Parts: sequence; C-alpha cells; structure tokens
Amino acid sequence: MAVIDGFEDGDAQVIIHRDGDLRSGVMTDNSILHRIIVPKALKPGAGFSLQTKLDLGVGGDGIIGRRVTLLGGYVLLGQGIFGWN
Repeated sequence: MAVIDGFEDGDAQVIIHRDGDLRSGVMTDNSILHRIIVPKALKPGAGFSLQTKLDLGVGGDGIIGRRVTLLGGYVLLGQGIFGWN
C-alpha cells in the first residue's frame, strides 16, 4: 500500500526511472521504468494499491538504485534515489 499526503487535484505522479543519475534532467518514455498515478479520490493519509508489484532488487526490473521523481501536475516536487538499508 502506498501513502502520499497533500494531493487534492489528482494529477500527482511517482515516476521510477531506468537510471540512477540525479543529474539527468531529461525525461522520455524510454527512461521510465514505472509510472504510478495517484488516484484522484485519495484523501490525505489514505493508501492505495499499486497496479504492479515492484521488484525490490538491484538491476533488471528492480527499483533499488533507481531515480524516483514526484510530480504534482507539471511541477517537480521532489527527486531522489531508492535505497535499501
């Protein structure tokens, strides 16, 4: 279950990229591994189920070490790298 607070307009997206380079500013369809659309009816603090199970591995389809971008509409809200501790 994913929990994302503060989105009322329903156009928020979480994008998991194929690379792990935070310097890369260009986003193309080829650079996207997963795109998660935040449901419009999501209430603050509520969770939702993902359409696809995410692989927590490294390499291949795994998300560890990948760049992740949080967008609110067309505004970049945050960016980072998935890690495992």
